[in-house]
Amino acid sequence: MSSENMDITENIQNEQNKDFDDIDFERRRRLLTLQISKSMNEVVNLMSALNKNLESINGVGKEFENVASLWKEFQNSVLQKKDREMLDAP
Repeated sequence: MSSENMDITENIQNEQNKDFDDIDFERRRRLLTLQISKSMNEVVNLMSALNKNLESINGVGKEFENVASLWKEFQNSVLQKKDREMLDAP
């Protein structure tokens, strides 16, 4: 085989390798893009679930505000009664 034919063959192989590398790069890029997209969707779903849980916790806390206020009043009245008894004691 002549040197010229070898150069042509080598150039063709280099072009084919370059095309293969480009195709491989595009395929990998698409796969990574899909993985990132899936991961981002999962993060969004988990954040949504977390938000719902935090909202329910906040709602439960608000439900006990009246009860806590009532117990605080009770405690204050008991303490005031004890203070009066201590002052009245001989």
